[in-house]
Amino acid sequence: MHIDPKTNSDLWLLPLQGDRTTLPLVRTPFNERHARISPDGRWVAYSSDESGTAQIYVQAFRPGAGTPPRYQVSSGGGAMPRWRADSRELFYLAGDGRLFAVSIRSGPSFSASAPTPLFDTQVRGAFSYSVDTAGKRFLFVRGPEDGEVPVLVVLNWPATLRRK
Repeated sequence: MHIDPKTNSDLWLLPLQGDRTTLPLVRTPFNERHARISPDGRWVAYSSDESGTAQIYVQAFRPGAGTPPRYQVSSGGGAMPRWRADSRELFYLAGDGRLFAVSIRSGPSFSASAPTPLFDTQVRGAFSYSVDTAGKRFLFVRGPEDGEVPVLVVLNWPATLRRK
């Protein structure tokens, strides 16, 4: 993400090979965030406030090839898109904490189903989540409403298991 006074927050790409020169991925006068490239490398999903509220958009992933058409796939607001491992389903969170799924069909052209609500995550505000490869299980980072979250990191846990 790059913040520019004229274009707000934009999405940029840093190639890991070649000259490693950054390329604009999505650069508009609006705020773009939470970009996720599909596992098959064909699409990028992100949130943008282009419509006045954050929504989820998908466009072809073609760095440096101009601005491809983008498709709005959310309808009631959305953030933090996540792809299923086969790139055929996209998940996102609505502002009210509900998790939604959108079926993706991509051949010569892009199409998406209407968003389907899956469940209420009971989580509001800034947080993160992950989805398993099959799109059946979800892991949410959630803390107490009024304080800090204690985190315990266990290093070298296999050695600890062997001792027990």
